[in-house]
Amino acid sequence: MNEQELLQAAKGGNVLALIDLAQYYAKKSDATRGDKVGDVMTREDFLKSLTDGEGNGDFEKLAYKYWLMAAEAGIAVAMTEVGRRLYDGIGVEKDEAASDKWYRRGAEAGDPSAMRVVAFISEDDAEKFKY
Repeated sequence: MNEQELLQAAKGGNVLALIDLAQYYAKKSDATRGDKVGDVMTREDFLKSLTDGEGNGDFEKLAYKYWLMAAEAGIAVAMTEVGRRLYDGIGVEKDEAASDKWYRRGAEAGDPSAMRVVAFISEDDAEKFKY
């Protein structure tokens, strides 16, 4: 599916399309940045690559938006990704407290990656053992 088809599917209630959109924008962000070895870009092209071309923020912000929508719809892997993005400040302002909350929600929903993170960050021995 292309971007427009994914947007239509997401608007139609397709939760998996939210994840596809999030991944699409994250990949588009990676593809447009001039920070890879061997890339040759003009200063203007590099600065332009940091926005989505529509003047309303970068692709990582769009990716975060769709990860969050999928997380709020109950997708465990999306909850974990929202936690990671909040912790690292990718597409959103860094917020460790909110990150912990989303990692815990992902762990409760059964995502193994979130379980590992919660086991590592928890100060509660019972919670560590649980995960």
